[in-house]
Amino acid sequence: MNKPRRSPGIASLIGPLTMVFLSGLAQTAEASKIEVTGDYRYTFHAPESAADAKALACREAARMAVSASSVYRDATASLVDSALNRQILDQVVKDALKETRVLEQTEKGTTVSCKISGSLESEDVSRIVLAGARGSSDPAALGTDQNRAIKILNVQDDREGHLLVTFQALRRLDWQNTAYQGTLRDQADVMVEFFDAQGLLLATARIPARKTQGGDDVMNAGQVGVHKIAKPLNTASHRVWVAP
Repeated sequence: MNKPRRSPGIASLIGPLTMVFLSGLAQTAEASKIEVTGDYRYTFHAPESAADAKALACREAARMAVSASSVYRDATASLVDSALNRQILDQVVKDALKETRVLEQTEKGTTVSCKISGSLESEDVSRIVLAGARGSSDPAALGTDQNRAIKILNVQDDREGHLLVTFQALRRLDWQNTAYQGTLRDQADVMVEFFDAQGLLLATARIPARKTQGGDDVMNAGQVGVHKIAKPLNTASHRVWVAP
């Protein structure tokens, strides 16, 4: 007498269903992860060093990789403020660009280049863009405006085509090779980048925070200084921060 066939039990289906579910999760995660590449070429001038120029080229290559990606273009399609777009781009590069790797670096005379690769998660990009567009309660969220030595107080344009950067010393700043008994000695630099209407880098400047408004070489904590920087022709936006 033949025994009746039994239907597969629930337990026998759990394994295959779990595998299908996990496979679906893996495919979803893989789909949200985007591989990106970017490259940038830069010609530097004295007193900027080749090492600083290479570092700048790699930073710009990372920005190019993000800004050219479909996920970033889609997320920022409605943004018309170029300065805000630049700030958000910097934040995405800082917080969302992962697994970065330098693929190639070259140096020919005073011209350097850098090519990098990395990956982006679409959810991370969307979150950062949304937060930046809405405005952040953290003033440092979209850029670094101070370090342990100086703080950027104000950045504004004058009518003569200059950028005025006002900064304050948070510690004693002294660029001279002189030791002062019982005091701290430190140095700091103000970094400036200028961009055209397409967001391409026009020029960069690294300016030591050496002198106060009165022309003193040593700045004590609390003193305020101003840098007056000529803007290159066709400047549409700029970025100012302090060197780490």
